[in-house]
Amino acid sequence: MTHSSPPPQSPLAWTHTPTSIISITNESIDRSRKFQDSIAALPDAECTFQSVFNALATHETELDILTEPLAFYQNVSPDKELRDASNEAEKLLRDFSIESSMRIDVFNALKRAAKHIEENKINLNAEESRLVEKMLLDGKRAGLDLPEDKREELMKVSV
Repeated sequence: MTHSSPPPQSPLAWTHTPTSIISITNESIDRSRKFQDSIAALPDAECTFQSVFNALATHETELDILTEPLAFYQNVSPDKELRDASNEAEKLLRDFSIESSMRIDVFNALKRAAKHIEENKINLNAEESRLVEKMLLDGKRAGLDLPEDKREELMKVSV
């Protein structure tokens, strides 16, 4: 998955089938889950802005570039099977997004990278600083910064 094609880029090919939509979606989710596993497994010394924050943001963008067109079919296709597959793909991606947002191991890698940035007095530009702030805030809002017992209580109330 790469999104660094120089202009002009070829237009999207709208040749998906119901089977390919589900297949591409599932493969993308599996790849993304493995990528998140690799981020979570990084040792403390390797948790940096580039290896965690930038890597996660870039990967999320690449996932969106690949999967968003698949969800578009539900709004425009005259083929019911294609619309249904597109709708199912969107549901799979939404469920995966929720799963991803609740990964305490990935949030801990984010916190380790933020600590590395702070301890080493690494100067980030405004955009990078905002990314760090936003990703940490998203995890805190999801309850990932709470003690385990409070997080479990939040999960019970949220479901």
